[in-house]
Amino acid sequence: MKKSRPVPFRFVQILAVLAVMFLVVSAAAAESEFEPCFCFDSGLNARKKAPTNARFLTEGAYTLTPLDPKKADKYGVDPEYMPDTKGMDTLNISGSAEFSGDQFRELAKRLRELANGKEIYIVDCRIEDHALLNGISVSWYGKRNWANKGKTLAEAEEDERARFGALEGSVVTVYTVSGDTLGKSVEMEVTSVMFEKELVENEGFHYLRLPCLDHSWPDEEAVDQFIGFVQTIDPDRSWLHFHCHAGKGRTAIFMAIYDMMKNPDVAFEDIMLRQAMTGGSYLPYADPESDIAEVHAKRAKRIRQIYDYLQEMNGSYTTPWSEWIANQEAGQGMGKQPGNSVSYQSHLLHA
Repeated sequence: MKKSRPVPFRFVQILAVLAVMFLVVSAAAAESEFEPCFCFDSGLNARKKAPTNARFLTEGAYTLTPLDPKKADKYGVDPEYMPDTKGMDTLNISGSAEFSGDQFRELAKRLRELANGKEIYIVDCRIEDHALLNGISVSWYGKRNWANKGKTLAEAEEDERARFGALEGSVVTVYTVSGDTLGKSVEMEVTSVMFEKELVENEGFHYLRLPCLDHSWPDEEAVDQFIGFVQTIDPDRSWLHFHCHAGKGRTAIFMAIYDMMKNPDVAFEDIMLRQAMTGGSYLPYADPESDIAEVHAKRAKRIRQIYDYLQEMNGSYTTPWSEWIANQEAGQGMGKQPGNSVSYQSHLLHA
């Protein structure tokens, strides 16, 4: 009986290298093959009357849910620590994921009840194209939900109206999506198209859109826009409802900024934790293992810096955020450096 010859080690090495190269090329091809398409927005469970991840920060309407111990450990947070709730009862803000037409009408009832006569503003934190097809929220979804990356708000809205406005009377394929994985598809005969601004204004509410890419910190001009907007309203007579795609990241950013503006004497970490414990992302954390770790790291850095900015401005805003952060990045800090926060006793917003 002949003995089989051992496979040369060099040959095994070559096979291993080729296998790795194949996997890398396959992964790159799969990434490039993800073409933008129409997708159902998250949280559109037909059995739920309210949009997913809805929370209401006003007296008697919210609950602080302690972080899961594993998440707390990952974030470097004491799982037993409960943040200061000072000012939460009078924040008069809420947040959620995107909504269908029926979900929004149910949400509107709740907002009117809680607002008790206050002006209601719906703050749309999405730059991606989205609209209601037959009353169901659908968006134009690219890889990482970044189909509109690099576009201005005006460009995105023009594209949105052209893309969705042409769908009425046609049949369109709409997918479910999880991350960047497409699920089941549905052939939808489009009988009606409605844009969010119209939906909001039909309820007698005000509409504000702040362009922000998913998973990301907003452009500095969008932050300027929001801070400028807040200065035009009476916080004691206004209710703000924020939403993005899933109601966690971008929604939490702007809810946290508003919280910082109204409650400057509450510590940064307390604001971050109370926003996370009511349904938002824990913004100071950036997962180093994520394939967009740099994007999350910038978001974590900026949320700390804007706290310092708001503390330094103390309600005057003589220097726009975009100018302040540009000076910080250029090493020309205008006072204290990011991270060296101080507290002011006077509120930044007045009646």
